[in-house]
Parts: sequence; C-alpha cells; structure tokens
Amino acid sequence: MTYAVSPYLECGGLCYFPRMLSKIRLVQASELPEHYIRRCYDLWLAEFLEIDYEALVRYLRDADPSDEQALAWCYQHGREPNAMQIRTWNAFASKRGWNDERSEGLQAKLREEGLDGRGIQTNFDHIQAKEGRL
Repeated sequence: MTYAVSPYLECGGLCYFPRMLSKIRLVQASELPEHYIRRCYDLWLAEFLEIDYEALVRYLRDADPSDEQALAWCYQHGREPNAMQIRTWNAFASKRGWNDERSEGLQAKLREEGLDGRGIQTNFDHIQAKEGRL
C-alpha cells in the first residue's frame, strides 16, 4: 500500500496539512482506501481552518494545486490562523496521545498491533511506526 506523507511535515508552518492533502490525493488516485480520509486529524484541521472539508476535496480534484496553493485556498475560504494559533495546533496535533485522555487508548492499540515497547507515545509516532518510518 502507498502511504501518505509524514504527519510531521509542515506547510505554512502547519503540521499535518501536507498529510491531509496527500491522503486526499492518494484516495482520488485510487492508491489509498477511502476510509483513510474524513476522520480525526483531517476533520480537526478542517475545523481549525474553518473550511468545508468536502469543498477542499473537490478543489484538490478540480484544480490540482500545490500544497501552498491549497493552503492559500483554505485561508481564502476559511480563516488564516496567527502564529500563536498555529503553534497551538502543532502542539495539540503532534503531542496527541502523550499524557492526555488518548494515552490509554493509544497504548492499547500499540499492544494490539505488536508495537508496544518501542517508545511510541503520540498518535503521530504511531502513524510513523505503522507506515514504516519509525
């Protein structure tokens, strides 16, 4: 299976944004199953940017923009967060699963997948491990 880019990659300072776009593009190219999009971080980031996720999906399909162009589209059709808001998003997204209400569920998932004992503490690191980057 082809995987989307790392959740740690940034565009315009926003982590996860390139991954969200990568997942949409891979689904549109039939290289990733449909159930990989429209969930968790995708929807949280769309809400953070105040955009209609389905409109973004259509824009990517119809315009084939670069990541930077897609981010500009998001800012035009939603909101452009300031530097502090971006830092807050990045901290939330990259540390999810570490010392929060998600920790117990993440550790259970790691045991289920045979990934426990590898020092994985965040959802991002879990993604990295599942996709062979960690």
